[in-house]
Amino acid sequence: MCGSWPVSAARQSGPPRACLVTNDFPGLVRNGGIGTHAFVLSRVLRDRGWAVHVLYCGPVDDPAATAELSRVMASEGIDFRWLDESPRVWQGIPSFGDSTDTLEVSQHAFEVLEELHAAHAFDLIEFPDWRALGFRSVQAKRSGLAFADVRLAIKLHGTTEWQRRGNRQALRSAWELKLDYCERYAFEHADLQLSPSEYMLADTREQGWAVRDDAVAVSPFPDRQRPSSPPGTGVQELVFFGRLERRKGLDVFLDALDLFDVQLPVLFLGKDSRIDGRRATDIITERMAGRPHRIETELGREAALAELTRGGRLAVLASLSETFGYTVAECIVDEIPFLATSVGGIPEVLAHQEARSRWLFEATPAALAVALQQRLASPEDDERRLRADVAVACDPRAWNDRVEAAYRELAGRRVERRSSPASDASVALAVTHYHHADYLPAALASLAAQTRAPDEVFVVDDGSSDAEAVRVFAEQEAMYPAWTFFRQDNLGPGAARNACLARTSADYLLSFDSDNIATPTLVESLLGAVLADGRDVATCHTLGFAEDDDIAAGRFAFRFAPTGGPRILVAAENVFGDACGLYSVDALRSAGGFEEERWTNEDCETYTRLAFDGFRVDVVPRVLFFYRAGVAGRLAQINADPAIVHGAQRRMLRSVLAGVRLEDEEQVALWEALHGFAQPSHEIGAVMRLHDELSVWAHGEIAAIHAWRLEQLEALQTDLTGKLDAATARADSAELELARPRDAARPARAGFRRPRRPWRR
Repeated sequence: MCGSWPVSAARQSGPPRACLVTNDFPGLVRNGGIGTHAFVLSRVLRDRGWAVHVLYCGPVDDPAATAELSRVMASEGIDFRWLDESPRVWQGIPSFGDSTDTLEVSQHAFEVLEELHAAHAFDLIEFPDWRALGFRSVQAKRSGLAFADVRLAIKLHGTTEWQRRGNRQALRSAWELKLDYCERYAFEHADLQLSPSEYMLADTREQGWAVRDDAVAVSPFPDRQRPSSPPGTGVQELVFFGRLERRKGLDVFLDALDLFDVQLPVLFLGKDSRIDGRRATDIITERMAGRPHRIETELGREAALAELTRGGRLAVLASLSETFGYTVAECIVDEIPFLATSVGGIPEVLAHQEARSRWLFEATPAALAVALQQRLASPEDDERRLRADVAVACDPRAWNDRVEAAYRELAGRRVERRSSPASDASVALAVTHYHHADYLPAALASLAAQTRAPDEVFVVDDGSSDAEAVRVFAEQEAMYPAWTFFRQDNLGPGAARNACLARTSADYLLSFDSDNIATPTLVESLLGAVLADGRDVATCHTLGFAEDDDIAAGRFAFRFAPTGGPRILVAAENVFGDACGLYSVDALRSAGGFEEERWTNEDCETYTRLAFDGFRVDVVPRVLFFYRAGVAGRLAQINADPAIVHGAQRRMLRSVLAGVRLEDEEQVALWEALHGFAQPSHEIGAVMRLHDELSVWAHGEIAAIHAWRLEQLEALQTDLTGKLDAATARADSAELELARPRDAARPARAGFRRPRRPWRR
């Protein structure tokens, strides 16, 4: 059935409450659009009566600076917290499944936000799309795990794929495929879909994403920070304003300077980056050889704007793509002279027709060269008048009043979610056992202690021959008389699970291995997930342990945190999870049950078949059981034998994936991956160029060393030849002396032969 989440009593009175989650922020990260948005929006909402919290999830080089920023924000009425101030329970544990610290940050943010929301009862929590910061929180809400009474918003600021397009880059790794999936998942399943501009909504739709009709384009305008530039000064310096990268139009700017040989010094004002493996600053230095220029890469937002308002500077914003154009907005409110490309959301920001026609240009070098020529020829008084008119037309206060009204409407929206009473569904547990005499009692005890008891429990012995395993199995059967214990020949775990599947009359089947240990909420959480959003299979995270005492002590060997997709990545890794999952019995039977081939990753194959048969497999982002590591079982044998690993991979490709039907976006992603992976990456290209340079240098050095060696050999040969000639002369003289008549008492020298001269050519 459908219904609305209730609003907590704590939030039925008082100001609306928002938490802005961000991975950059002014003062901690330089020149970040996401950080600028969070900074400006936090003040817009605070000034209009909101209780505002900021959760910063980015890197910090100086913790003291973060503490000072937190103090300053608190003095302004904004609660600012750094994510890493709250330690992770899995800190320092090797992690796989999420593949990188990006999704680890998303997981950490979800866990901290649970605590913050419990304390502050937010109306709205907003995340940026970039790097999937909100992925785990959205996944948790979709699983019925958390945030039932708060709206989760994802705002488009420029996904990883959008930035690749802007920088003219191809896919470089399988990790980017996963990140694209997580960013898309978070946006498509968020309660609120937000964008800084209509352009970004249209672009996102063009990429095939599900953008709902109620998605909102809204973004705050910065307030004036400083007086406008001094009167009466013409353009004395051109300023490339923006990150030094291709997406920000660095190539366009440099090429335009070649077309229009303006006799003005040039300032490059932005954070350095790498372009095709080279530092952007090195490219600038090379391209600007012989021209007056300077480069500033270390200035933060405030210092950069202060530099521009000193007077006599023309900011050039040559971006190839922009979500909103905060740099344009900052130039407008502070009346900074500028030219900008007419891309992305920039025309929406510059709400003045005359200014658009004079200050905006197409993102080409030729168009910029013409715009520069016209701007430098324009009377300064006329430009100053137009800047003042634009500042009035784009009044930040009126603009931000509309922004706050939009956020107030968003915070009051009723969020519909599918839900069903847990009593409507039945769950069967399928426990597979083979030679686990030492582990079966703990596994069954953890299942007997569930907060939501299963409706059926099957415990199957898969042909154990060890006497102790047989004895313990019988002992456990006597201990749990309400459960069904049975035995079969040793056919493997897949066949054992299918035997349970054939016996059950329940709606869902939960598979469990007899050497693992469940948390008390395993059944309740997985069942809650399938009932919350109608998925067909629910899996979860797990922590690996060696000894039972390790769990209480927090000693874990690894953390497995699968994402649930993308499904096209299953040829490379298991994105779905361990076999411990809750399956729709109808879906499982429709897909042919569990995979029974012994020497494969049969859990991944089962999930893959279900996913490509149209059933939805998703992950509950919480540890719900503990995986016993270090047991020399079947999986360890598989992973230890390269031949078995290779065979399993071939089987996945030929038997499972060969005939699957892909969606259009999946086919595009695969072709893009093939194209991108086939190209040398920029880093590899840089290494190859360095290798070539080193090779040239090395060959030159070797040639010089070889020439020097020949010179030394020639000198040594000459010296030795001279010495040998002198020695020969002395020997000849001695031979003549010996040939003279001697008295009978001195015998003649016999057998003397002139030595052969070496080193002669």
